[in-house]
Amino acid sequence: MKDVIKISTVAFNATWGDKQVNLNRMLGYVEAAAAEGANLIVFPEMGLTGYDDEEERP
Repeated sequence: MKDVIKISTVAFNATWGDKQVNLNRMLGYVEAAAAEGANLIVFPEMGLTGYDDEEERP
């Protein structure tokens, strides 16, 4: 018998700077993935804090 890991990936547009809103969304995704038997959940980079598309970079 082979070991199998079920991986869930999440793609969503995080709200910039609103950690609580993003965290609540992520928790919902965790609950849904766990209900489907996921062993590992992968979220986007900066999923908690979001990106600031308007910030100027040097």
